Amino acid sequence: MKKAEKKRYGFGVVLGVLLGVGAAGWAQSAFSRTEAGREIEADLRIVVWTHDYAGVGRGTLDRAEKEMTRILEEAGIETAWVDCPVPAIGPGWHPANSEPVGSARIHINIVPRSMEAHYPVTREALGFTSFVKEGVRTSLATVFYDRVKDETQHTTASLAQILAYAIAHELGHLLLRTSGHAPSGIMHARWTPEDLVLVACRELLFTPEQAELMRVEVRARAQESAVAEPSTATASK
Repeated sequence: MKKAEKKRYGFGVVLGVLLGVGAAGWAQSAFSRTEAGREIEADLRIVVWTHDYAGVGRGTLDRAEKEMTRILEEAGIETAWVDCPVPAIGPGWHPANSEPVGSARIHINIVPRSMEAHYPVTREALGFTSFVKEGVRTSLATVFYDRVKDETQHTTASLAQILAYAIAHELGHLLLRTSGHAPSGIMHARWTPEDLVLVACRELLFTPEQAELMRVEVRARAQESAVAEPSTATASK
């Protein structure tokens, strides 16, 4: 299999962007980083369906998805993206998870400030991932776009970078199957000024232990998807 690519699927178009490995820094000893030229295993691949209710804009979303692909590639995971059309948002509308709990597909909602009240989070949170029970597999996470934009006032990191790392954090919750946080790194509950410097330098990564647990989860989701495919094909006949 080729080295991990950034892929998008939408409206019948497949785009691939080959990514290089970021420059090594002090984080190399503390955080997960793939070896140069390492091929990612066939079952270490996730498909992320993005639902842009906030109207992020194609350019920013492209750059964020590309950066997100690199972040997960550093953890040994390949990522493909599906950009989903979203319905018109009316009063009282709430984005629901259309997938059953435990689905192999992952969904990311990017929502505007007007929808933040639907989520039980603190004012500082950049995203939200809900678990029916700690440790249970789930498939939906949400990122608050206006809060991400606000965060750019405190760092030299770009809007696309902050958005990418906010998505990475929520994907971390999904793939680690926990609402818990870590004392540092991407899974830090509240990023410090030092963390934001690392975001700008593209050096805020998952720890090796987190990366290994995430790969185990991706493999499990791949196996679940493979089991589900025959029944789906039968039902479509």
